[in-house]
Amino acid sequence: MIAIHRFIILDEITKTYAVPLGEPAFRKFFGWLFAFEILAGFPLDFLGALQGLNVTLAATAIWFVAALVLSVGLMVRLSILPPAIAVEAPGARPAAALEDTKGWALRIFAIFFVAVIPWLAVDLAVFALIGRGIIVTGFDRGHDRPCVRRHFANGLAHLDRRYRLAVVHRARGA
Repeated sequence: MIAIHRFIILDEITKTYAVPLGEPAFRKFFGWLFAFEILAGFPLDFLGALQGLNVTLAATAIWFVAALVLSVGLMVRLSILPPAIAVEAPGARPAAALEDTKGWALRIFAIFFVAVIPWLAVDLAVFALIGRGIIVTGFDRGHDRPCVRRHFANGLAHLDRRYRLAVVHRARGA
């Protein structure tokens, strides 16, 4: 990921793709990716805790939505931090990221949402084609369709690579 950010932002081509565990920038970048993972999972963990405490359905829903909005809002505001850390920008700190994105959170969220729409469409199409049996691993209402799933998975992986290449190509202005 660091190499991709450095390529897009600095037009720097890396010579190797080894994991630089000893570099402070890598550890900081990895730490923030881990923090984003924790933030993303927080609303669901909070929901599980509320359900475990036998809180009413209405209260659970309200607290879950509040946790979801807080989590997504914080991730959107901090979304410029990993690229800044990847290029070792001076002042790449959470406080600076929050200050720089002040007033831009809805626009950043809209950009992320628009970027996800093609993937949602593909997911819905695959779900519609395979049916509800996809929920049970390996079976579709008594009929095994691993071949169909494998072809869809390969096709999605190919589309994913093509989409990422197109984004990088467009970002470079080529």
